[in-house]
Amino acid sequence: MIKYGLKIWSNNTNLFQKAVNLVNLGKFDFLEIYHNSSELKDYNKLEILNSVSVKAVHHGRYDKRWHDFFITEDQLPDWKGTVEMADFFKVDFIILHPGRVHNTKTFWENVEKINDARILIETMPGLDIDNNPMQFGQTLTDLLAIKKKKNICFDFEKVIKASIYQKKDYREFIKEAMRKLDPSYFHISGGDLKSPVDQHVNLWEAEFDIKWIRELLENFSEKRVIYLLFETPKISNNLQNDVKNLEYFKSL
Repeated sequence: MIKYGLKIWSNNTNLFQKAVNLVNLGKFDFLEIYHNSSELKDYNKLEILNSVSVKAVHHGRYDKRWHDFFITEDQLPDWKGTVEMADFFKVDFIILHPGRVHNTKTFWENVEKINDARILIETMPGLDIDNNPMQFGQTLTDLLAIKKKKNICFDFEKVIKASIYQKKDYREFIKEAMRKLDPSYFHISGGDLKSPVDQHVNLWEAEFDIKWIRELLENFSEKRVIYLLFETPKISNNLQNDVKNLEYFKSL
């Protein structure tokens, strides 16, 4: 069974009730909260989201470029805020980017400073949105090393961008990675097949085969529950584009 998720930022207070309504209407099954630690948190307003299922908190700080993931005294308060939010929502997962310039050794040195059983490490693209190479977390070798200690958040768009960077067939790369990593939590968005740069566009704008991904996930989830979070663009002051992407995915 596939459970469908809606992403919302912790400071998007004007969208909280709309997000809850979409879950209550059965459009989405759960929420993922992006912890924007550069903005003050209003837990009185965040409490609205506790009326529905919140499965994950995504750790990040928009103004500090969390692709450079080093837990310093400067970053530690932001991480503590993520844990506080994860505890508040009693989530199962904390999504964490593995960092742009790490290797296996330096990555684990930093993760051990903040170790939490709920952490999922997200797969990385070939190049980040600023065209910088992601030196860790995009190859299957890196991901298998991560899997020895932490489970994986499998982002289809990022995995495809990594396959382009590595000059691999994206379908074969996805099938091998899913078989070996055995993820249960996924992100999806669109992108092109020309560039390894991370994009996050609408699913109907994708150049890769979204229908093939849907069929792959349906087979993968025949005897288990998996979670699929939509990371497609938000337009204006509403969540209708999220709904359109979900409905497009289901229609294929």
